[in-house]
Amino acid sequence: MLPHELLELIALFVPCPKAFLVLLHALPPRHLTTPFQSLLALSRTPYVSIAWPRLVLKQSRLPLEATQLLERTFCLRPEVVWRCGLCHRYSLDMLLRHFAPYMRRLTLCPHGSVCDDMRYLEDALTACSALEEIVLDVRHDPQSVWTRLVVLACRMPRLASLTLLLPPHAPIVAASISEALVALLHSPQCQVLHLHNIRFQHAADRVAVHEALRACSSLRELHLDNTDLSLLFVPHTLTRLYLRARDDAARIEMAEAMEVLARLQQLQELTLRLQATQPLWVLEAFLRRQLPHLDRLSVRGTPRVRPAECSFG
Repeated sequence: MLPHELLELIALFVPCPKAFLVLLHALPPRHLTTPFQSLLALSRTPYVSIAWPRLVLKQSRLPLEATQLLERTFCLRPEVVWRCGLCHRYSLDMLLRHFAPYMRRLTLCPHGSVCDDMRYLEDALTACSALEEIVLDVRHDPQSVWTRLVVLACRMPRLASLTLLLPPHAPIVAASISEALVALLHSPQCQVLHLHNIRFQHAADRVAVHEALRACSSLRELHLDNTDLSLLFVPHTLTRLYLRARDDAARIEMAEAMEVLARLQQLQELTLRLQATQPLWVLEAFLRRQLPHLDRLSVRGTPRVRPAECSFG
C-alpha cells in the first residue's frame, strides 16, 4: 500500500467531486490521513455537503463536533462556502473564530441586535480576505447598516461575484455606493453582478455606473431587478442577462432594445421583463434570429402586451 501522504496527494488531484468521495470511501480507513478521515466523517453528517474542494456549510449553527472535523481538513486548503444566511452573533462568532481565512462564498443577512455593532460586522467581513462571492441580503436592515456593508463588500480584493438585495422600497442609495460599484466594475475579476432595488441619488452617480458597466469586459452575468440602470449600457461580454425594468428611467423603445441586444453575441441565457411600446413577441422572434448561442429565452411585458416565452437548445 502507498504511504498515507502519497494517497492524500493522489486523491487531491481527482478532478470529479463524486469520484473523489468514492475513492475516499473505497480506501481502508487505516490508510487515510486524519484530514481525509475527517472529510469522510463530515460526508455522513447533515451539516456539510462536500463537492471537493468545496465544503458547503448547510446550517447557520454547527455543533462543536462538526466544527472540529472541519478544522482538521483545513490543511488541505478547502474552499468553504456558507450560503445559509448568517444573521446572528453566534454565526458571525463562528465565522471569525474558525472559517474566515478559508471562506470563498458567503451569504450575509444581518438583522436584529447584530446590526447594532457595525464594527463587528465589518471585522467579520474583512476577515474573509479570500472571499470570491458574496450575497448581501439587507432587505430588513436600516440604510445606516447596509450602506457601509455594501461599500465594504464591493472593495473585497478578490471579489468576483456580488449579489445585492436592498429593501423593496429602499431610499435612493448614497454616492458612496455608486462609487463602490464603479470600483468593483473596474476590477478585472468582476464576473457576476446581481442588483435588486437600486436607485441612485444623483444623475452623475447613475452615469458613472453606466460607464463602468459598459466598460467591464470581464462581466459574464448581469441581473438587474427593479433598478434605474438601463439596458443600453450592458457590456457585450455577457453570457447571461436578466432585466426587470419597473422604473421609467429604465424604459426604452423597442428599436433601441433590438439594437442593443443584437450586439450581445455571446448570450446563452436571456430573461427580460420590460415595459415596451410594441408587442414583445416581435422582440422575441428577432432575438431568436440574431443570437446564435442563445439556449434559454424568456420575454415578458406588462399585461397590456402579449407575453412571449421560449426555451430551446
